Amino acid sequence: MNSQDLSRVTMKTKRLTLREFQDADLAAVHDYAQDAETTKYLEWGPNTLKETTVFLNESLGFQKEKPRVTFDMAIIADSDARLVGACSVTIIDKRKNIAALGYVLNSKFWGHGYATEAANALAKFAFEELGMQKIMATCDALNFGSESVMKKIGMQKEQKLSKDKFIKGSYRDTLVYSIERAVWMQKNSADVAQ
Repeated sequence: MNSQDLSRVTMKTKRLTLREFQDADLAAVHDYAQDAETTKYLEWGPNTLKETTVFLNESLGFQKEKPRVTFDMAIIADSDARLVGACSVTIIDKRKNIAALGYVLNSKFWGHGYATEAANALAKFAFEELGMQKIMATCDALNFGSESVMKKIGMQKEQKLSKDKFIKGSYRDTLVYSIERAVWMQKNSADVAQ
């Protein structure tokens, strides 16, 4: 499927619904975006309400792109219909069919496997719906939880960038992970067979 055919995207997993952002999501998004624990390994945050509003407006704007390049999704826990975080897939090289994957989860919901579930759903979407050949993701080298998510969905470490980002007052290392379509498809057909 071509990304320009995708105007409204929703994905379902065992416990989550990934859906496009809505205006009404501002309070729930700001709940995690202003949280120092949630954002401690990220280049942004803790956000002011104005900064969160800018993010949400940008995400809503991406929904109107033709062709679509960025898919910012709200992560909803089905158990109580609560917005617990966000994830995204962005096509970064149309010619080579490479996309970047990102995710952030409200620290109140860490440790439940939600980020892994959401990231795997986004990888499936990127490979099966967008026709990507490779997806990449990065994290702060100290963000062991995020690195674990990348490993759990089958990504391999490509490189470590030394002191490439200035985050929260210090220069930090970045880990770069990726997975190719064939590897992801093989891993997931094996998981289904078990």
